[in-house]
Amino acid sequence: MITSTKASTARPGYYTVEAAIFLPIFLVASLCIGYLIKVVGGVESGMHAAVDEARRQAAYAYVDRAGIGFAGRIEDRIEDENKFITEADVNHMRYLLGDGKISFNMDYHIDVRLPLDLYDGFDVRDRLKCRGWIGKTYNNPFGFEAMERAEDAHMVYIFPMWGSKYHKKSCTYVTAHPVQAALTGDIKRRYDACAHCKPGSLALGSIVYVFPRYGGAYHRGNCNSIKKYTITIELTQAKKRGYSACSKCGGT
Repeated sequence: MITSTKASTARPGYYTVEAAIFLPIFLVASLCIGYLIKVVGGVESGMHAAVDEARRQAAYAYVDRAGIGFAGRIEDRIEDENKFITEADVNHMRYLLGDGKISFNMDYHIDVRLPLDLYDGFDVRDRLKCRGWIGKTYNNPFGFEAMERAEDAHMVYIFPMWGSKYHKKSCTYVTAHPVQAALTGDIKRRYDACAHCKPGSLALGSIVYVFPRYGGAYHRGNCNSIKKYTITIELTQAKKRGYSACSKCGGT
C-alpha cells in the first residue's frame, strides 16, 4: 500500500513581509491618535481657562463695570495653562451690554507638530457668552439658546409687579420711577442714602433702587418711596408674557 503525503510548502519571510506592511500603518495610526488627543486636550484646556476667568469676572461685574484688563487675563490664562497653546488673542469683546451680557471671541494656535513637520498645528476660534451679575433679577432667566439671540434682541422696560405695558427707556412712565441696581461705590458717590429706609449699612452688591432722572437718594426695596420699579426685558419675552405696547411711547 502506497500512501503519499503532500508536504506543506514553507514560505520563508511571510511574517516579515506582513509586518513590513502593517507596522508602518499601525505606527501612523498611533501617532495620529496621540496627535488628536493633544489637540482636543488643548481646545478643552483653552476653553476651561476662558470659562473660569469669565465666571470670576461675571461674579464681580457689579463692582467692575469697565472690565479693564479682562481680555488680557483670559489670554494669559489660556497660554499659561497649556504648553501647546500660543498666540492667544481675545477680540470682539462686548462687556455688560444691555442687561449684563458678556461675549468675546478667542483665537489661538495649538502648536502640536506631526513628525517630519508634516503638519504644524491648528488655528482655533471659540466664542463664549455669559451674563455678568449687575444686581438685576429675572423672573424667567435666559437659557443658552435665548442668550445666543440676546445680542441682537430689542430690550424694553416693564413694571414686573404692576402694569401690563412695555415701554421705551425714554418713556415718562419709566423715567419717573426707580430702577433696580446693585449697590456700588459709584452709586454711593452719586446718591445719598435714603433718610427713611437707611440703606447706608448695606454691603456692596446689595439690591437697591435709584431714580436715574429724579431724586438724589438710593433706597431699600421696602422703602415707601419704592411702590413700583422697572426692569429691562427682551421684547419677544415681554410679548410672550402678555405685555402690550405703551400707548404713550409706543414701546419700541
